[in-house]
Amino acid sequence: MVLALPEEGRLEAARALTRAEEARVRIGHEIVQSCTAVSVTVGLTPVPFSDMVVLGPLQAMMVSSLAYLSGRNWGKRTVAEWLGSLGVVGGLGMGLRFAAQTIAKFVPGAGTAVSAGVAGAGTTAMGQSAIRYFLKS
Repeated sequence: MVLALPEEGRLEAARALTRAEEARVRIGHEIVQSCTAVSVTVGLTPVPFSDMVVLGPLQAMMVSSLAYLSGRNWGKRTVAEWLGSLGVVGGLGMGLRFAAQTIAKFVPGAGTAVSAGVAGAGTTAMGQSAIRYFLKS
């Protein structure tokens, strides 16, 4: 029922209905796919450090959207739990990803493609982690 609604109303309907878990997960995947597409596009820009300025806020918006979709209270406790679920590996991965993207942009041609792939993969991984935490727990 939720997925038959116009796109503008699906998020609110999925959030409001208590038995719409499957719809929430499908909408969550759509949010992650959209943010991944934007991340790849940003990764394709040949300017070093440009993606760091855009990807952080984009990924924060993506996670916030998934938290909102879940209906959970997005307070300090929820943020701390989610960051804890990412753990050191997630933080280290983000740092290495930004380093790889920045270094790759100094290699003409191929560096941009590598940077775009790393940006897309990192955003997808973060989104899937947020889906598991907020929508499947």
